[in-house]
Amino acid sequence: MGTRSITHLSLVRDGVKTRIVSFYRHYDGYPEGHGLQMSEFLAGFPGKEDKQPSYAERKIGNSHNGADDLMFQLIAVLKMESGPANFYLTAPGQHGMGEEYTYDICFDDETAEATIRIIPGYPQADAFVGSPQELIKRFGKKEEDQKEPAPQEYEDGVGY
Repeated sequence: MGTRSITHLSLVRDGVKTRIVSFYRHYDGYPEGHGLQMSEFLAGFPGKEDKQPSYAERKIGNSHNGADDLMFQLIAVLKMESGPANFYLTAPGQHGMGEEYTYDICFDDETAEATIRIIPGYPQADAFVGSPQELIKRFGKKEEDQKEPAPQEYEDGVGY
């Protein structure tokens, strides 16, 4: 069984939210999987104060031309990383596909900054509202999880 999720991508322009596209993910839809993968991609773009790449240096994932382009790149990267299955476009606002998590990502049209809302399909799961960076802090690997485990010591004193 997979952890299914639905993701809605919306554009906020002049205070009005418009849902642009929705997609379904069949496996790994939990926040430490899908949520983290999307957040790491969205958090990786240079800020307005950073030097933007030249036209020849532009590739998916290192520059964007506004929120609508950023949404398109997010879907493209997720699909390229997963292969021919796992991600499927649905009608905007789709639900009722057995999803355990619903992600609502709103992009500000002026700044292209994203706000992510996670709505769990069951009450014991954690809900979330915040930026991609905040999601990474909350659901990313903890510092102690990233450390290499100490070698196992055996009677002969040699670590294996």
